[in-house]
Amino acid sequence: MDKVTFLKWWLMSLTTGLGAWFGYKFGLYDTIAAADKTYISFSILGMYSVSSIWAGWKSWLFSYRDEFTETKNAWFVSDMYLALGLMGTIIGFIMMLGGSLEGLNVANQSTIMVAMIKMANGMSTALWTTLTGIVCSWLLKIQLVNLDHGINNYEGT
Repeated sequence: MDKVTFLKWWLMSLTTGLGAWFGYKFGLYDTIAAADKTYISFSILGMYSVSSIWAGWKSWLFSYRDEFTETKNAWFVSDMYLALGLMGTIIGFIMMLGGSLEGLNVANQSTIMVAMIKMANGMSTALWTTLTGIVCSWLLKIQLVNLDHGINNYEGT
């Protein structure tokens, strides 16, 4: 049995959980909720939580039950986080440029201010979804590399 694979996953999960707790403590999730009007970032975070638990379950089965698993689908899911982040980027840019310049009168400062607020909302959506997609993809890929490394270097008992 190769208990190291699961223990590495556990250490990564504790570290990620500690980071998530600090994010909560310092208001990161409130900031994201206020900035990401599409809530794609929270969808990515929810999907990451499920796939991380899956990776942990598969690491535990490998480490303690010698059950091997195929990880191709999980690699696809990690790439989907990037795709969702990019989709949020495109939606944010559409929000930023789509209706923000309608009714803009450069002589009137209040219309410029409204246009800037609309553009800032779109840009914040674009940036937060991209960042969330990249970070969640990266964190899941680390877990999958750990699991694949354990399976590929397994010597048996």
